Parts: sequence; C-alpha cells; structure tokens
Amino acid sequence: LAYGYLEIRAQYPAGKGQWPAWWMLRKGWPPEFDIAEFRGARGTDSDYMTQAVYDEAAKWNSTTLAGDYTGWHTYGFEWGPGYLKWFIDGKLTKTVVSSKVPAQPMYVILSAGLDDTADVSTGFPNHFIIDYFRWYQVSPTNPPGAPTLHHRPSDNNQVALSWNAVMGATCYCISRATATGGAYTVLATNSGISQTTYIDTNVDDFLNYYYVVSAANDSGSSPNSPEVMATAFPAPISVGKPATASSYESAHAPSNANDGSLLSRWTAADSGYPQWWRVDLGSVQKLRRVVIRWENSAQWSYQYRIEVSTNDVDYTTVVDQTGRSATGNSADLLTASGRYVRVAVTGQDKGGWASFYQCEVFGSDGP
Repeated sequence: LAYGYLEIRAQYPAGKGQWPAWWMLRKGWPPEFDIAEFRGARGTDSDYMTQAVYDEAAKWNSTTLAGDYTGWHTYGFEWGPGYLKWFIDGKLTKTVVSSKVPAQPMYVILSAGLDDTADVSTGFPNHFIIDYFRWYQVSPTNPPGAPTLHHRPSDNNQVALSWNAVMGATCYCISRATATGGAYTVLATNSGISQTTYIDTNVDDFLNYYYVVSAANDSGSSPNSPEVMATAFPAPISVGKPATASSYESAHAPSNANDGSLLSRWTAADSGYPQWWRVDLGSVQKLRRVVIRWENSAQWSYQYRIEVSTNDVDYTTVVDQTGRSATGNSADLLTASGRYVRVAVTGQDKGGWASFYQCEVFGSDGP
C-alpha cells in the first residue's frame, strides 16, 4: 500500500529482550518505516518504543519513547507526499517532512521476536496481541502551503535552485522571469516535479533572472514562493594559469590560489602590507567578475584593489575596496580588458597576513 492513515490497537509484551514490531518495507532496502517497534529492557535500559524512518537517501531519523506499553493502546501512522506522522492514543508524537520520504507502495509487517539479550528471566509465553489493523486512504482536502525558494552560487552557465518540502504537496512548479515581479514563464512541471531541486541550464551569463516555485496536490496549487533573484556566471578563466605574488610562505604558494581547490591557499610571507597576487591569463580577455575566497572570511575583513594590465607593467585599478569593512568572501563585477589581473591586498582588520583560498576571474564574450 502507499499513502493513507494506518492504525492498530495492540498490547505489547514485557520482558528482557522482547522485540515485537509494527513496521513497513519495500521490496529492496532502504526504505523502512518503524511505526511502533518495541524493545524490552536491555541491560540498564528501560523498555522503549522506537519510531523511525530510513529514507530514500539511506539516512535514519529515529525517536525513542520510554514507557509501559503492556496495556491496550492505539498506534497510528499517517503517510502522505513528503511527510510522515506518528501517533499514540491519538496524540501526535513525531513528524518528518522531507523530499526523501518514500512514495512507492510498501509492505506492512507485524512481527514478534527476541533479540540476543533474552534469557530465562524474559518469561514465556509472551504475546504481541493485536485487536485490529486498519488502513484509511486519505486524500488532501486543501492545497499545500507555499515553499521557500533558495539558490546556490551559480557558476558554469547554470542556476541551481532548491526549496523546502511542503507537507501535502505532490508536485512543484518552477517559473522564471527576466524582470522582478514577472511575467513568469513555467520552466518545469513534469506534471509537477516531485524533487525539491532544479538546475536551470538555459541561461545567459551575467543576466539577472527571477524565480518562484509553487506546490500543488489534487486540491489545487499554493501561491508562489517569494521571488529569488539569481545571476548566472560562466566557469572562471583563471584556473591553472601561471600565478605569482609579492611574497609567499613555502607551503602556500601563489599557484594554490587558482588551482580550483578550497583546500589550499596563497599566504603572504609576513604580516606587512601591501601584498599582491597576480595571474597571467595568457592573452587579453574581456573581464566581468572577480571572486575572492578569503582565509577565515567569516571573521576577518580584507581591504584590497583589483588591477588589470595588458603588459604586466602598466596597471589600471578597476575595483577599489580599500575602505572595505565587511567580512565574508568578495565578489566584484567589472567591465575591463586585460591579460594580467592583480589583487593588491592593502590591509586586514585583525592584522593577520594576506591570504586567500581562491581568486576566480570570470570573462565573457557577451555584452
């Protein structure tokens, strides 16, 4: 079966090592639902009930509830698109909302068993008594709420979008505009896409795009999410090109700062300023953007200039951030041409050494 509300009325056995369970599996594992899996006292542990899901991403989400379950109780489980709910005696005890909640039919299993801690003190016979099992098919009665849309840093000629799973949603619709507020054009529905991510590859570099997402089920659609603006950028043209610097530590050479890895960095040889780092692009390029991923950027604020040259002699300042006080990495748009790009680091608010993991230079043949 798939989706609906399931319920049993049951008495669980007591005793060391008891392991009766109400659970669900698909042919193939994962996923797994543990609706009401009881564990008898093991060593110093008390009796407890487990409520858990092992989802499509092979990740556990588990809760344990200590207590006495030998009396009659009702145990309920609601399974819908993107969400799960557990109940004991009509009281909601656990909720999971995730795009990884399984959607395919699964088998219901009611089993009695023991683990390897059972011994003569366990007590036999001991029964898992079930009064009834019921399954109700539940259809959504209201449209879902609106998701919240996010976008990740967008390089390599694409925009990557993600949003939260919405309870009761069976699908999502992504739309895009070239001006804030629309008009929006639908990008993907796939009769409503069921995942919570989307990559837009039909984009032009350095243009702003405006995205919204809505959720839907059989009862209707949600309003659009708040609009998110994203700009697509090409891959950097500086990766692997020859680099040099005013100074550097032996373990943190200039070439580290454009090797495409955030695990290595360029660091100046001392704490004196100014320091500079320079990359040779090999030929004159149209330059549109420079991203610098600074060391310890969350806590330190770096001041700098970006300078360009066609001959490595005469440099022109195209970005002046010598008065910068912000922390974080930096991303500067520019319109210039040059073969050599030099970052002149003029200071740092904590007095540390000039240092960054990557300097990414982006070019364009566009406008």
